[in-house]
Amino acid sequence: MSTVSDVTGAASSTTATTSKTSNVLGKDDFLKLLVTQLQNQDPLNPTSDQDFIAQMAQFSSLEQMQNMNTSLLTSQASTLIGKTVSWTGDDSQIHGGVVQGVSMVNGQPKLVVDEPFLATSSDGKTVQLLSDPTGKTIQWKDSAGTTYSGYVAKVQIVDGVPQITVDTTAVDSNGNSKTVEGILDLSKVSNLVVKTQVDMSKVSTIE
Repeated sequence: MSTVSDVTGAASSTTATTSKTSNVLGKDDFLKLLVTQLQNQDPLNPTSDQDFIAQMAQFSSLEQMQNMNTSLLTSQASTLIGKTVSWTGDDSQIHGGVVQGVSMVNGQPKLVVDEPFLATSSDGKTVQLLSDPTGKTIQWKDSAGTTYSGYVAKVQIVDGVPQITVDTTAVDSNGNSKTVEGILDLSKVSNLVVKTQVDMSKVSTIE
């Protein structure tokens, strides 16, 4: 088995995003209700022009309000780039990291955070696993400062030290890419982070 930190070449990163349904009616829901109403109206007593125009005006107003709200949230999210934020994850644990950017998911802005998952003692001898990165895409740098990324296939604790098996993409001299699985040599890498998308409403502290 090769050592991933020695692999050279470009690495590809894919971040999986899971969307959640919302209980709030949006403009698309409003439009569906309007169409359904028109399809099922009484032909002997159809909706009047005035009522139809009023409903369309409400739809237009709702759309403008939602667009303004999204624009405001995106602007607020952008001001957090470069800052350290913390939040409570789905595992009920406190997570934290540095905001690197903003992405749009289902029309809503999400913070893209570099979340560290390893902590090293001041003497550099003790390594503690802060969270389990299994199944996630991580990024790291080697001793030369080159950045790599890969998918964490497995994490084991060996002699009290985390052993991280990563699938990463390597490109040979002919430009052909292949997936290489190897154990990350923690002594040769730094800046180990998980790219995490965070809903702004979950952020509890900003530094």
